[in-house]
Amino acid sequence: PPTTWSVWDHCEAMGLSETESAKFHTEIKRSSVADDIKLFPEAFGQVFQLVQVFKVVFVTAHWPDYPAWVPARDRLLKRFHCPIVYTHHKNVISGDILVDDKAQTIDGGGPWRGILLTRPWNSTSMSERIDSLNEVLRLK
Repeated sequence: PPTTWSVWDHCEAMGLSETESAKFHTEIKRSSVADDIKLFPEAFGQVFQLVQVFKVVFVTAHWPDYPAWVPARDRLLKRFHCPIVYTHHKNVISGDILVDDKAQTIDGGGPWRGILLTRPWNSTSMSERIDSLNEVLRLK
């Protein structure tokens, strides 16, 4: 399960071979998994609080060759009435703070204060980190 993963890449985390990884990607793109992704249980309330204090912009990446991904993300995030930017190059996004769970994004730097949202797969990063989005409220 994802709670046990120690690396970002899901195929590597699951120990899949190249052949298994290719089959996994083919099958997942045929599935409705994009529509089944839910916010973390505490995330709705936390993001709602952030929107009251900060100008929030969601910066996320599309899943190449998976046409259902972006519309599913739009449906998931539209309830917050914040802009959504799709890019794999978060280092070019301007802003004051970028919170991400991918250590490579935060460790790579950008024109923002990068803060790592602690997850099992990023435990080796030495970046500034938080355990909950509520901790961002203390940064104001």
